[in-house]
Amino acid sequence: MQQSIFMDLAWQHAAYMHGGLQAMTALANTGALEPNMFAAWQQIASGDPSLVAAGNTALLYRKQHDILDPQYADIRTHNGPEGRIFTDVLSENTASPLPSGAPFRDVVCNHFDVPIGNANVGIDTADVTVFDDRWKWITGDMMP
Repeated sequence: MQQSIFMDLAWQHAAYMHGGLQAMTALANTGALEPNMFAAWQQIASGDPSLVAAGNTALLYRKQHDILDPQYADIRTHNGPEGRIFTDVLSENTASPLPSGAPFRDVVCNHFDVPIGNANVGIDTADVTVFDDRWKWITGDMMP
């Protein structure tokens, strides 16, 4: 997953760092940079705090929706119920990448225990591998 993110976005960051908006314009003119990504970089280059935030949100959305979501779907559906069990455990135990952030389960999930025999099985109503649930966590807890 990390390699996919790197391959998709690192070159854009490097181009912007070394050539600014002029480099991004040249890439857009050749078709190497998609129009929506060029618009995001234009927002970032504007220096206006609200536009910078919007541009960064567009980059984050691309990472979460376009790059990670298909890979998370593969994990979730891997080998029948095994993938789903794994993603349930992942959702229950995913901590925030921010030191003061709340874990996924505390922001998005409704958690309840279901007694099955002598054991209680935890059930969550959200899945960190599902884009809409993950985006709710990101926008609800991590973004200003």
